[in-house]
Amino acid sequence: MTERIDRMVAACETADVRLGGIFQRRYTPMLGVIRDAVTEGRFGTLSVASAHVPWWRDDDYYEDAWQGTRELDGGGALINQSIHAVDAIQWLAGAGMDLAPGVNPVAEVFAFTDTRAHEGDHIEVEDTAVATLRYRDGTLGQILAATSMFPGSEMEFRIAGRDGTAETRGGGLSTWRFRKERASDADVRARFGPEGDGGDAPVPLEAANYRAFLDARATGERFALDHSEARKAVEIVEAIYESATANAPVSLSE
Repeated sequence: MTERIDRMVAACETADVRLGGIFQRRYTPMLGVIRDAVTEGRFGTLSVASAHVPWWRDDDYYEDAWQGTRELDGGGALINQSIHAVDAIQWLAGAGMDLAPGVNPVAEVFAFTDTRAHEGDHIEVEDTAVATLRYRDGTLGQILAATSMFPGSEMEFRIAGRDGTAETRGGGLSTWRFRKERASDADVRARFGPEGDGGDAPVPLEAANYRAFLDARATGERFALDHSEARKAVEIVEAIYESATANAPVSLSE
């Protein structure tokens, strides 16, 4: 898939047009607050950066459809349902690293994939994937990508270190605790907690992504989700698939 991205990049450069990605979860105010805390070092040295997508899809979802086919879907629960979670967690963890543009925050993965809850006639690819990550600064993490967990539950993110932990579930913040509390932390918990308004997240989130791209095109500034940035999640997914096939760790190039 990264080869297809390379061809798209080349075609756009030849035609002198802008190319950008759609990873709308980056425009969620809650994740933005977490990323700011990572950038400020509030978690201390990160220990864990993980994403879980414990979803369920009925057999009917895959019946006579493009979903679940190698040719049209390119993979299963990981590349289809969980690619946005993969992007979000590497974006969050990478905020605390001093990396050159385009360098993936994930250094190495080891993964297993399988089809556990759907018959072969319905699906050609994985409905369950579990990967262990080592980031370039030593942070460890996990990715769970599933459409095999009836009845399914909400997407979760976890960022934690010696000095603090942030955990999300669905659109809400379930944990926001730091060794050194700030007066604003209570407001963050109220805003993004179960009774909060979610920070008035754009609806749909994609609209904020589109707007940022159009603004960058109008001003000529670099789009934050240009091809070098948007390909990072794809690189991680490809490394996970490679690791699961080879039953061995796979390193991502710098």
